[in-house]
Amino acid sequence: MGEIEKELRWAVAALRPVLSWEEALARVGMGVEVWHHPEPGVEWPMTLPPEDCALPPLMDWSGGVRRLVEAACREWYPWLEPGTVPALEWPPRGSLEDSGQWDYADPDECAEHGDERSVGCAECEGLRDEVQAVVHSPAVWSWHVNVLAASSGDSSGTAESWLLGTTEFDPREVEYCLVHDGDSGALLVTTVSRVVAEEADRRRRLGDDLDPPEPQGR
Repeated sequence: MGEIEKELRWAVAALRPVLSWEEALARVGMGVEVWHHPEPGVEWPMTLPPEDCALPPLMDWSGGVRRLVEAACREWYPWLEPGTVPALEWPPRGSLEDSGQWDYADPDECAEHGDERSVGCAECEGLRDEVQAVVHSPAVWSWHVNVLAASSGDSSGTAESWLLGTTEFDPREVEYCLVHDGDSGALLVTTVSRVVAEEADRRRRLGDDLDPPEPQGR
């Protein structure tokens, strides 16, 4: 793996969503039901597996990541003429590789008093009283892009799929929906993508930097 591709993997891992699907759908007034993974111990309610219902996080792919992909093409396709950029199927497509695991942790217990709290006990005073959510493993999204680059001596070109990287999320943040495939899904994605682009532009005008920070040591 070349240096540019390593930087690309890092940049993709650092990306965060511009909007949640719930926020984006509310803005366009589309009454599409979006839900999150059930509470721990509750069975998955659909016949389709989670990865087939998961909605890819709404990232902003218009900035530095695309420039890194175009630069990485120099490593993937060394025969390209200088200044030539292969055709990219953009934005990248996301796949939920792992929906992650989380659970609730019971309040801490004192070695002497258990889950009771005793006034004047130094250990009791430093314990956590409330039930907290604990993430055992993150949800993992992988991102691929199809690249069409003519090989040396072949003007027709061949489309290849390249892994750009992965992003990790709290499993509770993953959003699911049944209407994201076929014609209805295409309309949904097109409409929401426009809202995401508008929000990204608005935030940039306000001075927000949506690109991942530079890797440390550069």
